[in-house]
Amino acid sequence: MTARIDEVLLSVLSDEIADANGDFVVFDDPDGALLRFSLDAVRETSNGVYVASRSFSQAVSAQRVSHQEAASNVLVAGMDNPLYLPDFFAENFTDETRTVIALGRLPKSLAELDYIAHCLAQVKGTATFVAVGNTKHMTKSQNHVLSQHFAEVYASRGQGKFRCLIARNTEKTSAQTSTYQPAENEGRYGVGGVFGSASRDHGGTLLAETVIPYLLTGGRVLDLGCGNGQVSFDLLTAVPGIKCIATDISADAVVSARMTLHEHVENNMAQVIWDDAARSLDDSSVDTVVLNPPFHEGTRVDASLYEELVKAAHRVLKPGGNLFLVHNSHLRYRGLLDKNFATVEQLARNSKFTVLRATTASAK
Repeated sequence: MTARIDEVLLSVLSDEIADANGDFVVFDDPDGALLRFSLDAVRETSNGVYVASRSFSQAVSAQRVSHQEAASNVLVAGMDNPLYLPDFFAENFTDETRTVIALGRLPKSLAELDYIAHCLAQVKGTATFVAVGNTKHMTKSQNHVLSQHFAEVYASRGQGKFRCLIARNTEKTSAQTSTYQPAENEGRYGVGGVFGSASRDHGGTLLAETVIPYLLTGGRVLDLGCGNGQVSFDLLTAVPGIKCIATDISADAVVSARMTLHEHVENNMAQVIWDDAARSLDDSSVDTVVLNPPFHEGTRVDASLYEELVKAAHRVLKPGGNLFLVHNSHLRYRGLLDKNFATVEQLARNSKFTVLRATTASAK
């Protein structure tokens, strides 16, 4: 069953593109409804469907759907093609004049919207972007961002709680030629919608400062939910000889961390993986896990988001291994740690953040 928000998008899209013949680009599509619509739209044509979701789970789901549909005309960013959107679009869309129809739910951050719009504006020919959002969370700032990259930007009429923004460039509109520039701050990089962009996260700083004395040269550290790579960078800089594996479900976080950790990756001291809760890692394969869990899901505070990450940390830790977790001091995370780990202790606390160490049982 298609969610109402996606029904509104598809209704507006059908009115906007009519019988347009072109390639489809799918962005945020949690339920897969937009991908299935796009596959149906190109089924009797030579056009393709390009999935540019910024979520690993959505990318995996898109691959599964394309295999189920036996669709050979689907390319998924980060799977078949580059994960970094400027490279993805350069490889697939800037070599010829074409019609491109892009669709998805509105990004939750203006930085991510700007990133997507910047890349779409590189398309030669006609590019139409239709994005749906909850009206109460939509602002004129979104229109402004889109207007920096598109010749025409306007909103659809509302349908219940939802409405769409439509942005369009045509063949008569010169394609944007400027290069996308990630945010940069003291060696940290921020691409698109990565949390905190390139800024230093104060919770992550306290986490790294607390963990450093416990790390041993030669140890294997997992930075679970690495964001822009700040914590891994701090640990690698302070403790020579450790190796860090940085993972995140967010494509923008992974691309940012790869930029932040570039030198360490080249020296084989760091690896950055697009993954969901470290599923690609073997059981009992790391000595230490550092975790600065998410506190928000979109505009909603949800402290339970970290539960899957805590369970993943326990799975990948060796016997006697340590999970170091930082959290907002007003939230209560210790209960779940007590259920999953042999011992739990508080190592640091200030007015905003608390750092806990949870240790797995030693091998018998």
